[in-house]
Amino acid sequence: MSNSRFAVAVHILAGLTIVKILNKEDSVPSERIAWSVGTNPVVVRRILGQLRKAGLVASSSGATGGSKIQGDPREITLLDIYRAVENGQASLFPRHTPNPSCPVGANVFAAVEPAFNRARLALQQALAKVTIEEIAREIMELYQREAAQNAKNRTRMTRI
Repeated sequence: MSNSRFAVAVHILAGLTIVKILNKEDSVPSERIAWSVGTNPVVVRRILGQLRKAGLVASSSGATGGSKIQGDPREITLLDIYRAVENGQASLFPRHTPNPSCPVGANVFAAVEPAFNRARLALQQALAKVTIEEIAREIMELYQREAAQNAKNRTRMTRI
C-alpha cells in the first residue's frame, strides 16, 4: 500500500463500529475522528468521502452532523475497506519512469510484477476473511484488558 489511507480508513470504521456496538450517538464529527486518528480533519474528511462513495459510511453536515457506519459491521470486510480507499491497486512501482536505456530500468517492473500480483492476491484473500466488527471487538477487548491491568497497578501502588 502506497500510503496510510487504508490504515486510517480501518481506524475510522473500527471507531464508528464501536460507537454502533455501544449504542452511543448516531454520528461522530470528523474533528473527533481526526483526534483519535491523530491527523488533520481534512485528511479524515477525504477518506470519509471515499468510504461514503463505497457505501460504507453515511455522513450528515451541520452542527449536529458527523459520520456513522452504514451496513452491518459483521459483513464489511477489510477487503471492502481496502478497495474503497486503494481502489484495489496498491502500487509497488514508483511514479517516475526508470531509464529505458538501462537493462535494469527497462525490465525491472516486468520482472517483479508477477511476484507482486501473487502478493496482492494473497493480501486480498487475507483481508476478505476479517470483518470490521472483529477488529472493533478486538480493540474493545484490548482496551478492557489494559484498563483492568491499570486498575490492578493502581491498587498495588496504594499498598506501598
